[in-house]
Formats: sequence, C-alpha cells, structure tokens
Amino acid sequence: MTLRFSKVLPALAFSLALTGEAHAAACLSAQEAAAEQIRLLQTQMMVGALQCRGQSDRGQRVIYNQFIKQFGPELIASNDTLIAYFQRVYGVGFRRQMDSHVTAMANRISSESYKIRDYCGQIATLGQTVLKSNLKDLKHIAASAPLSHALASESCDAAGAANRVISTD
Repeated sequence: MTLRFSKVLPALAFSLALTGEAHAAACLSAQEAAAEQIRLLQTQMMVGALQCRGQSDRGQRVIYNQFIKQFGPELIASNDTLIAYFQRVYGVGFRRQMDSHVTAMANRISSESYKIRDYCGQIATLGQTVLKSNLKDLKHIAASAPLSHALASESCDAAGAANRVISTD
C-alpha cells in the first residue's frame, strides 16, 4: 500500500500544479476584463432590442443599431481582445469555445432579463446613456449595466482584483 501511495502522491501534486497553472493562464488581464464587460453590455443591448419589440418597445432596436455604428471600432477591438484571450487559453479549439461562451452569455441574459422589473425600460435608458458617452465612459457604463454583476465571471486573483476567468459553461 505504501508503494502505491508514494506513486500516487507525486502524480496528484503534479496534477494540482498543472490545474493551478491552467487556472492562472485563464485569468483575464485588465484589458481582457474590460473587453468582457463591453461584450456583456453589447449583448444586453442586443437582447433588449430583440425582446422589447412590440409592447415594451422604447426604441431599443434603433438605439442598439446606433450603438453599433457609434462604437463599432471599439466593439471590434474588444472582440479582438477576447479572441486573443480564447486563443491563449484554448489554443486550436478557441473558436468553438468563444462561440459557446457568447451564446451562453446571450442565453443567460435573456433568461435573467425576465426576472428584472421593467428590463426593457432599463435597457432603453441604458442605451440612451451609452449613446451620450465616450469610450472612457463606456467601460464604466458597461460595468453598471443591469445584468453585468450577475453575469460576472469568477475572480481568480487572491487579492480580489478585477481579473476574472471566462467560463464557457
């Protein structure tokens, strides 16, 4: 028994070390965390534009289209940052993982939005605020969007800093 245990213990220690290294590699930099927040904002506005048509329509679709036009270069840059993150963490399979993450994000936002009183009104107000902002403000606004905190990824910094791990579950 001792012989087996002596072989298992080093293997377990090595496995845990690899898990820690993989977890550290998955941590978001400040730039990646900001890109994730902007993606959350964009997705919330997109879901609002789709869900709030008709009865609760307060111009969310028009606001979303204006948002895309006004912040297109910043949205592309944020997307490129997220692509680089997924390439770094997932390697060759990054595209499938990123697609899974973005789809899951939209599905969670859609599901959670039904739990928020007057989500459509909040998204319309948020959109109007966004359209009056600049890029610097956009990052702060993104962090305060209705579902941004509910959907924030797990913190992986022992000090509790803003670095996170993006989950593809």
